[in-house]
Amino acid sequence: MKNLWLIPVFVFSITLPSFAQNNPEESGAKDPIKKINNTPKPIEGQYIVVLKEKSATPVLKSRDFKKGTSTDREAKMKLNLKAREVVTVKLSSVKTRVGVSQKAVLADFSDVVSGFSAKLDKVQLEKLRLDPDVEGVYQDYEITIDDVPNESPIVSGEEDQVVPCAITRAGGFVDGSAKTTWIWILDTGCDMDHPDLNVQTNATYAKSFTGEAVEDLHGHGTHVAGIAAAKNNGFGSVGVSAGAKVVPVKVLNNSGSGSFTWLISALDHVAKYDIQGDVVNMSLGAYGISNCENNMPTLRDAIRNLGNAGTNVVMAAGNDYCKDAGLNLPGCINGNRVYTVGAVDCNLACASYSNFSTTVVDWVAVGSNVYSTHKGGGYTTKSGTSMASPVVAGILHAKNGAPATLSTINCCSKGPFKIAKR
Repeated sequence: MKNLWLIPVFVFSITLPSFAQNNPEESGAKDPIKKINNTPKPIEGQYIVVLKEKSATPVLKSRDFKKGTSTDREAKMKLNLKAREVVTVKLSSVKTRVGVSQKAVLADFSDVVSGFSAKLDKVQLEKLRLDPDVEGVYQDYEITIDDVPNESPIVSGEEDQVVPCAITRAGGFVDGSAKTTWIWILDTGCDMDHPDLNVQTNATYAKSFTGEAVEDLHGHGTHVAGIAAAKNNGFGSVGVSAGAKVVPVKVLNNSGSGSFTWLISALDHVAKYDIQGDVVNMSLGAYGISNCENNMPTLRDAIRNLGNAGTNVVMAAGNDYCKDAGLNLPGCINGNRVYTVGAVDCNLACASYSNFSTTVVDWVAVGSNVYSTHKGGGYTTKSGTSMASPVVAGILHAKNGAPATLSTINCCSKGPFKIAKR
């Protein structure tokens, strides 16, 4: 088994294309400098409608909400059918009186928030804004993957097991395979039969909201899953909570793009089946959103309600090169059991691509040149706060609690920020 540490490689305009098969993290630049444009784009005619809680209380906040008495997730879902039906009936009533047909509806939300997403014309939009049961109507936006572009060639993973620096700096790995709690990966899906991942393949839980199969044809979600939970099996890579059950929920398509509708739908899905101590990882976002935490109240409340109900929610701070993490949604959202993660490199120096904010970033972890699982049963190296976030997700799962602090660091003239350790 190999413990890999970053050997700094300095470049000015490109990342190195070579790949050291026996030391995967030696390839790639210390701090890739190319920036991906991640300006949020509105989805024309598509809106998210949220109802007032006094009109339709979300299941997680309902007086009838039942957490269940065991780890039987299906039973927990069924225990809350009555509370869910109350919300569904109210949603139907609102849609009918403003003339929104079911054909125009993209999604209904009942557990984390009460509302729906739909294609709306101007008349329907105005009626909904004036409706006494409606709290607000919000433009839907695209969300994207925003990793720094330093991906290394894919390798088979047949060589000896690698312990990535991101894992060793986090205090090493522990066996997470026997735990009943899960890590939900809200991303591009997952390689459903990757030999190094313990994937929940049951379609009740593993779900796609993109219209595509949950299978990951992009690679990002599989890479994220491996950082949190790749198996300790003597080959490939290993994650922080090694062998933990990972549940793919596809909110980004195979091109790496999604929407807030898909993301809220996924959070609503998680809320139906999660148990206390589960972890949700969201390595995605949209940057440049003013009044960020309150710009999309439906998403904000969904995340907070999930955290308050006992599930840990972990989000990437974004990769906009030392800019304000408070402008990156959903990472700008604060709440109980809600964590936003910035990135450092293996030398525990600030990653120049990472966003930071003392009011938003709760932890930092290694996100540079992280070797992990990839689509097609392979392995590769990626960088970004997307890679730092699942380190913290793995720690939360392994400990069933918040990380310890390895040390602190100031980045971008801000701080101090706590470096997460198991």
